[in-house]
Amino acid sequence: MGGRGNGPMSGGGMGSGGMSGGNGHMGGGMGGGNRGYDDQQQGGYGGRGGGGMSGGRGGGGGSMGGGRGGAMGVGGGRGGGNMNNMGGGGRGGFQQGGRGGFQGGRGGGHMGGGHMGMPGRVGPGGNSGPVPGSVLLVYGLAPGKFTCDKLFNILCIYGNVCSIKILRTKEGGAMVNMQDPAACERAVMNLNNSYFFDSKLSVSFSKQDFVKIHPNPNELDDGTPSAKDYSNDRNNRFFSPDSVSKTRFSPPTKVIHFFNAPPSSKDEDLMDVFKKANTADPVRVRLFPVKPGARSAAGLVEFEGVAEACAALVLANHTILPNPSGRMPFSLKLSFSASPIIDKPGRGGDGDSRKDDK
Repeated sequence: MGGRGNGPMSGGGMGSGGMSGGNGHMGGGMGGGNRGYDDQQQGGYGGRGGGGMSGGRGGGGGSMGGGRGGAMGVGGGRGGGNMNNMGGGGRGGFQQGGRGGFQGGRGGGHMGGGHMGMPGRVGPGGNSGPVPGSVLLVYGLAPGKFTCDKLFNILCIYGNVCSIKILRTKEGGAMVNMQDPAACERAVMNLNNSYFFDSKLSVSFSKQDFVKIHPNPNELDDGTPSAKDYSNDRNNRFFSPDSVSKTRFSPPTKVIHFFNAPPSSKDEDLMDVFKKANTADPVRVRLFPVKPGARSAAGLVEFEGVAEACAALVLANHTILPNPSGRMPFSLKLSFSASPIIDKPGRGGDGDSRKDDK
């Protein structure tokens, strides 16, 4: 259960090599651990060491490592766990994910507490919260153009958003708590130095570990709150490893990919969405063929330029559309597409495969 254990298949503490993993590999941790794969524990009960399959700072225990920086850690965290726990508590998680490891939640229990939310799911069930060091600083927000919800509309396409605070003392500034560092990296890579409403955005990592949200935040000029918690927001869209790996992340382009539209949608219905949101008119709309029995529709919308598409995504993302055949309305979801609309009969120009989530 402990010691430095540098040899292969040892639960190892601070050492490295074999399966012991102080800073990377399967087990690791200052608290030692059991014997790697023996008893199907895959990393033992490790403590605060490396963890994950690619190093990092957090705990090494639990199923297949994990830890604060374990990019491929499936379980892990400070508490660790076994194959029946899938990580338990701690700070591990899928792709640098939440504190609760593969399934989220700090208390362990069956499958890590809660259900199959990844990474560490934001939302009901695991509700693991953000990983420390997952805070973005955003500057250059055009005055009067952004609320918390409108900033969420941009950032949620690169990862789950936990909270947003508009900085009233620094005009055009905001702090955003993403769920994990990987989401922050995607946002920085795709949004830094981009333009929204003719204003250049600066998106960078903050030194803060978390964004603190006051229970009664001040109001912005339009009456909306200057800070908001999005941990349980249904418009966060990355609840499984597949939803991350299958998503084609793109910087702003003039083409917007839409999904989760009613299956009976027509081109004019999409045109009407943007008209009601007071955006520029799309140049053209391309609906993907809808299979029999499909629950929703998807497609592409092209604008005259990138600036028009950026404004449209801010203003129209998550527009609520009626559901004529059910009680739950549709929340139209938008993201930037790197693929143009191809003029081929019956086909769209983007092969994105995203699971629709009403």
